[in-house]
Amino acid sequence: MGDKVVVRFLVDGVAYGFLSSVVHAISIPEPLLFMQYPDAIKQVSVRQHKRLACRLPCTLTNDAGQKETVLLLDISEQGAKIACREQSVEGHDSGTPVGLELTLPGPHGMQAMIGKIVRITQQGKASIAGVVFDQPYPELLANLYAILCLDQLL
Repeated sequence: MGDKVVVRFLVDGVAYGFLSSVVHAISIPEPLLFMQYPDAIKQVSVRQHKRLACRLPCTLTNDAGQKETVLLLDISEQGAKIACREQSVEGHDSGTPVGLELTLPGPHGMQAMIGKIVRITQQGKASIAGVVFDQPYPELLANLYAILCLDQLL
């Protein structure tokens, strides 16, 4: 007991770390450490651009020109994360070009983004795809913040 331990973990693109001391340890039923509350927790963003978490319907156009409604889970100037039916990304590998269309209310109208798939993971019956855009879309993100009234919080 009293041993120093460095704890590091990653959550939503932010790396956290702190130094603590072990105050108690058990091994049954599983190994478990009890640590003293840290004096300070350091955090560092590992992302180049801040992501806006959202749940917005958008249209995915694949490289064959087929369109499907998908769910936009988060978006940044440089990319997005989408959820879609498993079969809509079957056969698509990293690097597959895609288009995303997002309809915004009012004068903003339809916003089109071009990019490519960088990763696909499975979550239950859905496929979660990471898309990196071919160019940054800072005005789209600014419009989303304004529409969602998040620009007032910044």
